[in-house]
Amino acid sequence: MSKSLKSKNPKETALPKPPLLSTEEEDFLEDVVREELSLSPGSVGGSDEFNSGLTSGALPEAPEMSLPELPDLECDEADEEPVEDVDPVPFIPPVQKFFLNTKLLASSESSDLSATGGPSPPLGLAGLNIDPSLEPVLEAWARAIAPTPAAGPMPLHELANRSTKIKELVKLGVDFSVIVQRHGDLERLLHRNWEDCIKPQIRFLVDCGINPDFLGTLFTRNTPILWTDKDDIQVRLNYMQAKLFTKDQIKKIINKAPFWLTLPTKELDSRLGFVQRTFKLSGSDVRLVASSYPTVISSPKWTNFVDTTKLMDRELGFCASEQKKLLFTNPQCFLRPSLLRKAFQLCHNEIGLSHTQLANHAALLVNRVNRMKPRHDFLKFLKRNIFDVENPLYLSPDWLWQGTTEEFCEKAAKATVDEYENFLKLSML
Repeated sequence: MSKSLKSKNPKETALPKPPLLSTEEEDFLEDVVREELSLSPGSVGGSDEFNSGLTSGALPEAPEMSLPELPDLECDEADEEPVEDVDPVPFIPPVQKFFLNTKLLASSESSDLSATGGPSPPLGLAGLNIDPSLEPVLEAWARAIAPTPAAGPMPLHELANRSTKIKELVKLGVDFSVIVQRHGDLERLLHRNWEDCIKPQIRFLVDCGINPDFLGTLFTRNTPILWTDKDDIQVRLNYMQAKLFTKDQIKKIINKAPFWLTLPTKELDSRLGFVQRTFKLSGSDVRLVASSYPTVISSPKWTNFVDTTKLMDRELGFCASEQKKLLFTNPQCFLRPSLLRKAFQLCHNEIGLSHTQLANHAALLVNRVNRMKPRHDFLKFLKRNIFDVENPLYLSPDWLWQGTTEEFCEKAAKATVDEYENFLKLSML
């Protein structure tokens, strides 16, 4: 009996004492408890509850925080005023904005009351009177629960909810995900008024011959046309009329290549003159090329066009008539010199196609090598790589790029898709 009593003695079964807190930890706990209990700095040290909590190693439970409930506001959609001409201000999350506004309110009211000699006002944060000594704790708390937002303009979805002009342009089909990637276009667009600037510009462009269904694509590719002066646009239209372009050709040009309306007239005349002198074209031929492929003339990569004309003549060996034929059939090859050089290396040096064949099948010069080379290797394995027109088993070189894999295997290689895929697997070993 005595043994059982001794086993229940609390002195023998006592738990080990908790480790002592450091000075920094005690100060931190003191600030937290003072904030929750709304105590002054002098009353914390004499609190029996606080001292007993430190000696026992347990902290008092924090009271539940609750923000004041706001009454529901009822409003009609007709009473809502649309917000227009939104400036691209930095975006601050709502939680962090609440704490920033609380801090600014405290500083402004404190300065007003200090001038009149009144006491410091309560901020109403969960019903606590904020003491000046607890301001660093409040700032640290605000930074912890509301991270600092990244520097930059207001998010696009926030602008779309607040700006009328963005909503209207989205209805036209404008892709703002493309516009935001160009520096300065979105900022300049936000400073334009819908009724006074953008809407009259749209009416003017439609009167000039722009297809209304093309407006979304036009503003996505060439956003500066929204703030380009109407007189400047009219000068470019008058220039094309002076160069004897027909109305149908002008309408086709401005609908296919929107950069024609913002390209300076001197630059436009210089490019058309370069094409005419380099390829020795007549006026009607220049108008035909410009109306058939207007994106080539107004391309931002015009320097590539100039470099490719020299590349074809000096390095690749195309004669003047072959270059002229390439210009009329597929002028896109003049805008991609690196792809042109790789395609020519494969088609002429490895496959053995002549310059005349390449001029007749110009699409070979604008297709990727990794698409044409596996097909040629498979045809070579089957001994069907016969591209000589005089041979009865002639195969068009266009099969190196055109058609799906099934069509290529059925009509050109005369094999199954499984055989083609197995060949590719073995060739990669």
